[in-house]
Amino acid sequence: MCLMLASWACTLSLDFDTEGCPSIRRVNVVGIEQIFFSPFMNQIAASNADTVSSRDFRLNFELTYQSFQQASLGSWIPGFAIAQVDCEPRFFVENISNIMVILDQPFNGFPVGTDIAFLLSNNNDVQLNRLRDFRDSRQFFSFRFNQNIGNLQQLNASLVVTLRDGSVLSEPFQSPFLTN
Repeated sequence: MCLMLASWACTLSLDFDTEGCPSIRRVNVVGIEQIFFSPFMNQIAASNADTVSSRDFRLNFELTYQSFQQASLGSWIPGFAIAQVDCEPRFFVENISNIMVILDQPFNGFPVGTDIAFLLSNNNDVQLNRLRDFRDSRQFFSFRFNQNIGNLQQLNASLVVTLRDGSVLSEPFQSPFLTN
């Protein structure tokens, strides 16, 4: 029995991060699952009928992934189990070229057709229009708005994900009313 386990140990590579979670899975984006907005009120995302402060506003979206690398080892190794209860899935997204937010209606002085991704930043202060590294992506993306609002306005735009093969995924949305 020890010989067999030693053989597995030599040939089986289990990749885990420092928290003990499974390693990053290689995936391709195949769709836009949902677009929703923060802040959350009573654990419900802000709707397009709500009014929120521009400094509290966040554009959130979830992408649909198709995996071409699966690391489900627990089912075929006797006595092997991975506790993944607190592990947020992480993805190496290989096919995203660019993500844009294209205005469908004028907004805060910008005309229809403008890509305003430069007005949105993630928690690491990377503007959405400069985001090119998708090697450690999460299921959900979240971006804060980085501009003062002149008066009460609603963002009517489309989230556009351009893929490396030239195809485009697009989903229109309407934000809550934004104010300073």
